[in-house]
Amino acid sequence: EFGYPSPEVITDISPRARHIHSESIFAPLLTPCRVITIKSNEPLARAIELFHLYKFSILPVQDVETELCIGTLTLPSTLGHFLRPRQDHELRTVLTSPLAVQKTVKGRLVVPGSEPDRVYERDMWTVSDTLSAFKADTANMAKEQWGRRLFIVGKDRPLQQHIIESGGGMLLLTLNQEPDEELVALAKKHDCALLTTSLVTSSATILVRQSTPVGCFDSIKEFDKSHLIHENMRLIEIKAKFDAPRSDIIGVAIVDKDGKCVGACTRSDLMKSDILNVILMDHNELDQSVRGIRSHGVTINEIVDHHKVNLDPTVMPITITTRPVGSTCTIVADMYQANSIIPTPVVAGLMLAGLMSDTVMLRSPTTTEHDREVADYLARISGFSAYDLGRRMFEAGSDIGRFKSMEDLVRSDFKIYELPSGAKFGIGQVEVSQYSEFTSIMDSVRVALAAVGKSEGLAVTCLLVTDIIHASSLMMASGPPGFADVVGYGQYEGYEDMYSLPGVLSRKKQLLPRLMAVLQLISAF
Repeated sequence: EFGYPSPEVITDISPRARHIHSESIFAPLLTPCRVITIKSNEPLARAIELFHLYKFSILPVQDVETELCIGTLTLPSTLGHFLRPRQDHELRTVLTSPLAVQKTVKGRLVVPGSEPDRVYERDMWTVSDTLSAFKADTANMAKEQWGRRLFIVGKDRPLQQHIIESGGGMLLLTLNQEPDEELVALAKKHDCALLTTSLVTSSATILVRQSTPVGCFDSIKEFDKSHLIHENMRLIEIKAKFDAPRSDIIGVAIVDKDGKCVGACTRSDLMKSDILNVILMDHNELDQSVRGIRSHGVTINEIVDHHKVNLDPTVMPITITTRPVGSTCTIVADMYQANSIIPTPVVAGLMLAGLMSDTVMLRSPTTTEHDREVADYLARISGFSAYDLGRRMFEAGSDIGRFKSMEDLVRSDFKIYELPSGAKFGIGQVEVSQYSEFTSIMDSVRVALAAVGKSEGLAVTCLLVTDIIHASSLMMASGPPGFADVVGYGQYEGYEDMYSLPGVLSRKKQLLPRLMAVLQLISAF
């Protein structure tokens, strides 16, 4: 009718992994927020850079080709790869490739060599000697050793040429040197990866040690996939992983059904009370709210309602807007006006539909003069006739055939109430455009009504059948002996369990108070 998509139906608001927008995983200035990850071929230096920039606790690692999450890095484990070596040999070797070095020193790969992305252990050699001294030091070096060496050299053209001609595997020129054509041709001939960087030699040496691709770390290659959690996992289940005996988990990556990273969760995230911020609309009692509303991580920030107030305690003060009107949509329309905002025709039409539904086409006893004024206001904006919209809406909603079973019909709008004695009773409500829709299935409904009452442990079970167009109702009731004598409504067409309720449209305002009083008169209660 309005060309507006139907809203998502949420039956459980328990916080789940997908609801976490960890400050240690999202780039806060990007819209929409984008998950910050690192590819498995990115160097250690890039991981350290990201940890520094975003103050991460955890960094998910993606496979280069599939983009699937294959592990996570933490700052302690990342720094450990760089700081752990102590022996002279370990301090002089690095697991890297020409491409990884180029990314790390933010340089240029002039000659990539035959295997620019091949990662293997290379011996670093920062050359500061004269050419003659260097030749003396390397006189007994085997060809295989030359090929495994990564030489870092300043401005010494003869020395650079000698390294290439001797079979050096990789040559990094510092101080922004631009190799001449002859040196480039020589590097291609001898399959030497040739790179340049603007860094000084000492800085380049430090960074080259950080050029190991993160996918080569043992912590990634041996990653426990149980530390990847699905986006639909509840926070209580995630917490169990963190609290497991001997668990040293700092954080876990959150993945979707395809295994791609959509977020991360750390211990501090689990402590947050405002993972989901909620506004309660048209109700204020948590027992009437969606499942999971009391879960840790759910914060109720505001309530907008027109029912009686029965609030659970809140940790912090919240905004509560409650007024004695027939519909919450009336209150929302007032909020628009209070803020000098005119709703769009579509939004005005949706609010008008809600108002007409709540007030039963402005006939409910809860309807106020202000509801009528707001209905006129919304009708003008939307272009709809309030009465015509309400009539068509109730006629469309009165199709009993839409229910899969008679029990679905009974439970479609069913509420359970409790007497001071502790006894419980239930009232369902269904709308029809004419009573014949209901009387034709009455026998089947009677069986379903009794079944619902039994399964819920109810002393009395009622179904209010409301003809909105003609403003009257029927009530089918399953109750104890004596109920018919005190209920005070006339029987409908001789049926012992059917009652005629002319003018009754509201379960809450008209039927409930009467049943509460009547049931307390019966000795069984």
